[in-house]
Amino acid sequence: MRTIMSMAANVRFSKLVVCFLLVPFIGAGATSLLWENCSHMTLDSPVLHLGNPLSATCRLKSEDCAFDYRITATNIVWRMNEEEVSRSHYRALNDRVSSVTIPGFNRLKGNLTCYIWYNESLQLLQWAEVKAGFPPERPRLSFCTSYWTSFLSQSIICNWDPGPETYLETNFTLHISETIGNCSVRYLDPKNCTTSRTKNSCLVLVLNLASYHDIWVTAKNRLGTETSSHMCLDGMLIVKFKAPQIITVKRDAQQNDCLLGQWEMPFEMVDHSEAAFQIQHKAVDEDKWTQRPLTVINSTFFRLCNLRPYTAYQLKIRCKQKIETSPWSEWSNENTGITSECAPAQKPQIWRCIEAPDSNGTRRVRLMWKPLKKKAANGKILGYRINLHEPETQVYNTSNLEYSFHLPDGNYRIRVAAYNSVGESPEAQIIIPSSNELEFPPLSHLVASSSGNSSLLMQWEPPNMTTTGYVLEWCVVSEKVACNINWQNVPANNTNAIVRDNIEPMRLYNILLYPLFDGLPGVPTSTQAYSKEGAVVVNGSEHNYILAGLSANTEYDVNIMVSTDGGSTTGSNLAITTKMFDDGEVEAFLMIIFLFSLLMALITIATCIYQQHRIKKHFWPNIPDPANSTLAQWMPKKLWEDVKEFREEPSPKTPVQVVHCGGLTKDNISGTNYYWIQEIKHGHYSKTETNSLNEANSSTKQSLQDFSSWQNESDPQESFQNLYIALEYSKITRNEYKRHSNPTFAVVPSDSSQSLLSCLSQIISSEEQNRLPVIHNIPDSSHGKTLQESNDTINERELLHGFPFLMNLNIH
Repeated sequence: MRTIMSMAANVRFSKLVVCFLLVPFIGAGATSLLWENCSHMTLDSPVLHLGNPLSATCRLKSEDCAFDYRITATNIVWRMNEEEVSRSHYRALNDRVSSVTIPGFNRLKGNLTCYIWYNESLQLLQWAEVKAGFPPERPRLSFCTSYWTSFLSQSIICNWDPGPETYLETNFTLHISETIGNCSVRYLDPKNCTTSRTKNSCLVLVLNLASYHDIWVTAKNRLGTETSSHMCLDGMLIVKFKAPQIITVKRDAQQNDCLLGQWEMPFEMVDHSEAAFQIQHKAVDEDKWTQRPLTVINSTFFRLCNLRPYTAYQLKIRCKQKIETSPWSEWSNENTGITSECAPAQKPQIWRCIEAPDSNGTRRVRLMWKPLKKKAANGKILGYRINLHEPETQVYNTSNLEYSFHLPDGNYRIRVAAYNSVGESPEAQIIIPSSNELEFPPLSHLVASSSGNSSLLMQWEPPNMTTTGYVLEWCVVSEKVACNINWQNVPANNTNAIVRDNIEPMRLYNILLYPLFDGLPGVPTSTQAYSKEGAVVVNGSEHNYILAGLSANTEYDVNIMVSTDGGSTTGSNLAITTKMFDDGEVEAFLMIIFLFSLLMALITIATCIYQQHRIKKHFWPNIPDPANSTLAQWMPKKLWEDVKEFREEPSPKTPVQVVHCGGLTKDNISGTNYYWIQEIKHGHYSKTETNSLNEANSSTKQSLQDFSSWQNESDPQESFQNLYIALEYSKITRNEYKRHSNPTFAVVPSDSSQSLLSCLSQIISSEEQNRLPVIHNIPDSSHGKTLQESNDTINERELLHGFPFLMNLNIH
């Protein structure tokens, strides 16, 4: 009992301790709520002019909340963006109010907070956001544009200059009021639209564009409002037309440097003569547009001139009213047209290559020229006309860029002109001097150096004589490839030139420079150079090096330069030629071919196996078995009755009746089937093997033809002992032989002098004879009898070998 009372006392004591422990926490929560609800902050203005002072107060509401007597306004602390404000800027007005003044607020935005010290920590009382900026300056209207979409949809859009940045939310409102006269009297309330500073334009719907409108704009934010000056505009004079449409563009037949365009004016435009037009054009292969005024012919066509011949141009146009305030329309759709051709404007650049005279004194002169550039061709070049003066003029035509002559030694003047469908270019002239003519001296100095991986810089000193130009000629130095000449003309006042055509790095080029004196070339000056050489530096202790990155099947010149502190020296050149394929590439190539062939073979075999039924059907079709045909199951009525009698007494053998030819007529054997049966005397087949029923008709005619010749053969080993005709009433299947038998006749000649063919003709028509199949019979050595010797039963294997339909027949 005492123990129970002690436990109860302990429980009560524990509950009391818990209650005392919870009191501070509950009080702390209540205190936190107390500071927020029992204080108030006041700002002179939440939005300030940037740089103006900021003033605020924080008051403790003692009339509604009970504070500790130790808490006063002196315990309040001010902070701006979590940075404590200097205490010199704030003071306690009384026990409950603290004020702060920041002399110059230079922030665009800030958070002002007031705290109070309590229990050695800061407790938040209140906070407020402060913004600073500038009042708007007076906006300035820039321009206004009206749109006449339809009679029921008319509008005016104005743009303005908003002025300097205010750093505050600023709204702009556009006001438009229709007036009577020149904005003298407003007869409707203004219509307006409002937008923010981010968009400096606005649209207002109006009732009638055919009147004057008073237009102004106002700007407003928290620091003030400003209004622009007023603008008075006639709505019809500021209409922005819709873009015109270009329908087609074609060449002008009257002027080859002009294009004729067909256009469609916008519906707002009443008369094209009251409008102004601009056009933009550029060649299709160019990027820059050219803009200029355009004069239209009428409301349907316009003409654009001063263009390059035979050039495709893209065009687009725009229009506006002729008055200054009218805005331009948007650009029209683009359309393309090609100007007409005209005669080539420049002469071609020509050069020649003269070979040494042959034994007859004839020289081969190879004349070469460069194609005209597109801007100079003025059309499609159809060919080149060559005039050779020797002294008589001979004319040649070609479409190639070179022409060869075989000329006797002498002086010749050659002129070349390019032509198109319109005309010829100016003529280019070159003189071919005789081999013994006095040659002009060569240049004294020519230097070639690299100007990049694919170009060479050529420099020379001009000769003492006046030149009319220069010709540079170059080609790759190679023992395998013939010199493929490249050349270019250089003006007379130049002393340097850059060669770019067909220049490749790490290739040696032979370069010739010809000075021209009144069209006659002087003696050339030559040099050699690389656009880029491979330079590899190795240590002096090395005696070998592998050159990598070379082109296949290419000739290279290699030399070694040895350098010491005392100087350098270069050894002789070594010409090397790289192989077409690296080691192993041929084997790899052959292996790929082998694997590919093997793969194709496997695919072919797999396809044949997979499609074997189709292949067999195509190459080895199944031959139908006549025994399975409906005809094999047919039997004449009379014969069917006779067969029924045999069924009563079944026998494995069917008798075969031997009949002489004279004892049968055609009527007696109508409806039967006929077969040849040949019995060989010595067991050798003289001609053909056994024919199946399916093949019988195709071979019978040949068998009958061969029979006449067989009778005349004198060789006893190849002669026939007997020949018969078997007549069978119907065909039946092999399975039916076990339970059916058909009467069969064997027909033989009446006497030995009678021919079996003549016998056969008495009972079978010639057409049927041609269809008789031949069945050979090899007599058994153990049986010497034949049908002609006896009318006894003939062994079925002797008579019917290879004849399945007469198997199991007993002949007697």
